[in-house]
Amino acid sequence: MNASRFGLVFLLLSAIVVSCNKEFKDLSLDGTVTANNEVVSESYSVDVEDLASLAVLSDPNAGGRTEGNPLDDRFECATITRTPGSEPMSGTILVDFGTAGCKDRKGNFRKGKIKITYKGKRNLPGATCQTELIDYSINDVKLEGVRTITSSTNSTDSRPVFKVTLAGGKTSWPDGTFSTHDFSLVRTWVRASNPSQDVWYITGAGSGITRKGAKYEMKIVKDLVYKKSCEAIGVFIAVSGVKVVKKDAKEITIDYGNDVCNNLVTVTQNGVSKVIEINKKGL
Repeated sequence: MNASRFGLVFLLLSAIVVSCNKEFKDLSLDGTVTANNEVVSESYSVDVEDLASLAVLSDPNAGGRTEGNPLDDRFECATITRTPGSEPMSGTILVDFGTAGCKDRKGNFRKGKIKITYKGKRNLPGATCQTELIDYSINDVKLEGVRTITSSTNSTDSRPVFKVTLAGGKTSWPDGTFSTHDFSLVRTWVRASNPSQDVWYITGAGSGITRKGAKYEMKIVKDLVYKKSCEAIGVFIAVSGVKVVKKDAKEITIDYGNDVCNNLVTVTQNGVSKVIEINKKGL
């Protein structure tokens, strides 16, 4: 092979390598960041809704069976104020983590307040619960928006089923960027005799704007599964399930795995897959 032909082959091979590397870099910079932000926003939203459900569950005025704080160690460093409403089984609960903030046993740092307004007997059909976040943040990620939680017609005390909607959702990150979120989801809470073994199943869809200002749509195509037993070892995301995020004519698939307790997800974009570890601050 003469020098000119060798040079041509070298250039062609170089172009192929650059092209492949570019596709991988696109996944790293675009798909990875989008996945990290989406997973963190969603897991922190689940945390808020779980806190609200437990707060109402522990309120005697709502038919709860436990007085005081701790159905969960996350409440240990919070001040809880309960105010009965004018109607039976209604009222407000203010969960205040303080302006200085406090850390739970798993190392999560919360600031601000969660205001919960409820009506109806806990977890039973027709009961409603609305959460308003007041200067609230977790691990320096600020959350906003109003979540409305409605017990569905097939809800039971041992297996509550909720429709959850988020309006005006916003997640602000430590670097000053933010993303917005609106969604409609169905969450099934499978309660065990030991609360540490509780499981959440989540399905539904949503939309919003990414930190880079791009509109996106999200759909859960395989139920997300959250396990309390995994939280005990520092896992704060779902342990299985699949969601698809569409933005800028691109499709990003986020696969949470097969019930293994870890903070890993597999991100696939343009036929290229990568396993990433989710950071609590979405970075």
